[in-house]
Order: sequence, then structure tokens, then C-alpha cells
Amino acid sequence: RATAHSSAAVPQVVRSEGSAESIRRWLREHCVRFPEDAMLADLQALAAEERAALAEEAAAMAEFNASMATRGQPTVVSAISTSGASRTVLDEARAGEELARREQMEAAREADALA
Repeated sequence: RATAHSSAAVPQVVRSEGSAESIRRWLREHCVRFPEDAMLADLQALAAEERAALAEEAAAMAEFNASMATRGQPTVVSAISTSGASRTVLDEARAGEELARREQMEAAREADALA
């Protein structure tokens, strides 16, 4: 019977070009900067560091959520602006997305007007 541990020890042939490109894409998606000429081993190390940081953050959030649940308090992230308006992070994100959408629509209208 094969276990996950024994199957991990089986050597695998990996194409470094495709592998490096997929790691580059993953690093970009996670906003990790790296030199464009970075070697596969360097990219793998950066990806491993980022995965570890993400796992650490997830564990910290899980611990925080568990402690809040034991107190009977739901987890809500909110912010209060300097003008006194109380908004959640999600409200702020939606407002930012709406502003970006409007700016893109305006830029498209201007580009159409120039064409």
C-alpha cells in the first residue's frame, strides 16, 4: 500500500522552463517581486517563503477566529474614517472597485472621443 510519504520520495522529471514559468506566474499573482532572470531554484525558494508566510497568516487568523468564537464574538473587520463614517473593509474595497470602474469607463470614453 503506497502512502503519501513514500510517493513523495519517487523522483520525478520536471521541465524546468514550464515549471519556472508557472512559479513566476504564481509569484506575480501573490505580488512577490523577483528578478526576471532568476534561476528556478531561486524562484522555488521565493515561492516556498511566500507559502510559509501565507500558512502562518492563515494559522494566526484561525487562532484569532477561534479565540473570538469562544468569547461569542463574531470576527468583523471595520474601519472608521477621519470623517467619522464607519465602514467595513469590504465596503472600502467595493468603493475602490467602483471608483476604478468609473475611471476606466471615463478613460474608454476619452479614447473613443479621440478615435
